[in-house]
Amino acid sequence: MNRILFRTFQLITLILLVFLFSCQTATQSENQNQPNAKETPQTTENTVETNSQELSIPKELILVKASNELLTDKFYPIGWSKDGKFAYIIEPLDEATGFYFIKIIIQDLVSDKILWKFEYDTKDQIENKDLKATWLEQKEQIKAKLKEFNIEPTEKFEVGKNDFTISNQNYSLKIADKKMGTDELYGAEVIQKLSIKLQAKGLGAKTLFTQNSKESRMLDAKVLGYLQSPFENRIVVLFSTKSMGYEGPPNLMEYKIIGATLDKGFK
Repeated sequence: MNRILFRTFQLITLILLVFLFSCQTATQSENQNQPNAKETPQTTENTVETNSQELSIPKELILVKASNELLTDKFYPIGWSKDGKFAYIIEPLDEATGFYFIKIIIQDLVSDKILWKFEYDTKDQIENKDLKATWLEQKEQIKAKLKEFNIEPTEKFEVGKNDFTISNQNYSLKIADKKMGTDELYGAEVIQKLSIKLQAKGLGAKTLFTQNSKESRMLDAKVLGYLQSPFENRIVVLFSTKSMGYEGPPNLMEYKIIGATLDKGFK
């Protein structure tokens, strides 16, 4: 009798152990198939998030290629607002200082006033840095400013030619009123005065920008083209100046951004 009870106890124990093992295995399998609530989604380093959208680090729009004889700024357009504002980056050329320079700018294209700017210049003496590092470090401030000024990032920018047609109206960008002089130190012929004009066939012309300096070291100046706003009848004029390097070649090419509306102000 005792032997039968013992055998029965062993059998029941074995059945319970098998049942418990089966339950544990099923639970582990179920947990493995469920997503981990603490897992962080993968992100890429070259994006920041603004207004629930990912904003890539801006791409350079090459306006003029640098060479051994010519140092150039670098230009990175960011985007537009619907009320005449434009965001962009200029990486100023470095004339052998070894420092990193950058200007992140939001500009009013109606007045050409700089509404906001983040800048590293010579006094900051920033070394071992680039656009990617700066963008990621300043991303919260950049996001806030883009939102404040209602800037919508744009993926594609295309440079238009100086003679162009928009909405069946012909336009032309030209440098005018050029006045030459002589650099006192090097004796080179330089541009001391110029203006940029926008002409509209049948409407007249208007002056967008004027520069006048007797201390100019400007050897050449060009309108490189324009960018068109996707929201308004407005453009950004891309203007470059080529000046003498302080110790001779290479020469220096710097960029200036100028706003222009296409439907008023012509005389």
